[in-house]
Amino acid sequence: VYTSREFVAEGTGMSSLPVNLHINFGVENAGRKAFLYYYDEAAGAMRLTGSFIVTENGQAMFRFNRGGRYIAVTAEQAVHGSGSYTVMNGDTHSRIAVKHGIPMRTLIRNNPHIRDINKIYPGQEIRIQ
Repeated sequence: VYTSREFVAEGTGMSSLPVNLHINFGVENAGRKAFLYYYDEAAGAMRLTGSFIVTENGQAMFRFNRGGRYIAVTAEQAVHGSGSYTVMNGDTHSRIAVKHGIPMRTLIRNNPHIRDINKIYPGQEIRIQ
């Protein structure tokens, strides 16, 4: 089980002024490691930008300095999957890619039957590797 938070930081490219982001993952995630990824559109992959041990209050803090799509995920360790995955309620392609430690382009390439990556459904089978 993992917890995730997605967000978009306005702007493109790098900024000279870094931003500190505080995320509440809830006390149930205290002591777990939280990872922050951003979607590298040019490479079609999720890129790890940092990690943080969730505090006893359920908080994690990350520093970033670029605009774009982000996802923060809690886990006890990095997860790398293989085979197939059944889509669960609330899943998105980016969450599935991060959860299984694979680039977004790999997930898209392995699932040509999915015409619109923004339309996946609970119970649907996704090929991971």
